[in-house]
Amino acid sequence: MDPIPQFVGRAPTPDTDVQPTRPDHLVTFYEDARFLAASVRGFLLEGLRAGETVVVVAIPEHRAAFEAALTAAGHDVANSRRTGHYLELDAASTLTRLVVDGALQADRFEEEIAGFLTETAAASKGLRIYGEMVALLWQDGAHAVALELEDHWNALLDHMTFPLWCGYPLTAFDTPETTARFHDVCARHTIVTTDSYSSLAVTDPLTDGVVLLGAHEPGGCPN
Repeated sequence: MDPIPQFVGRAPTPDTDVQPTRPDHLVTFYEDARFLAASVRGFLLEGLRAGETVVVVAIPEHRAAFEAALTAAGHDVANSRRTGHYLELDAASTLTRLVVDGALQADRFEEEIAGFLTETAAASKGLRIYGEMVALLWQDGAHAVALELEDHWNALLDHMTFPLWCGYPLTAFDTPETTARFHDVCARHTIVTTDSYSSLAVTDPLTDGVVLLGAHEPGGCPN
């Protein structure tokens, strides 16, 4: 199996029947929590410093890594929690409310995700989200359901304005089947990146993540 090369760029418009992606639906493919936290840190900080509400839907290990990264950058995470600007949801338990008997329930997505975010956005100066429910589905082998959930997110972005960042571990693309479907994941995002430790040498946390990636010219998924 050929390794997935490093790349940064925008996903091409897919030839398949896929929901249109938005310029603010990002994805990173990472090898470890250190890289992920260093990448997502700038994305989260930008929102928190702007007074936005940041929603993190992640596993406990990553929630802890994000908090440590934000704290190291000088942000008071505890205060942001108290003021309701930093909201955390467990990815696994949230996912169990959306998927029943292996099938994604559209009405549950509307209630649990769209409804919650609509209410949150109405009371906020802005909204941004990091999520990895799709990654959990992908790791469990529920690839079609994961892509369906990505499509629901893109449909929601047709009606709401907020940046959404997804994280997938590279280990989830270690079989011929998952490698072949790598482009299916890319095609549902507009900005795509993978592990590049050289990009972490910057000292300003706001040059990480979404700000850094958005500065790149359109490229695409690797062939």
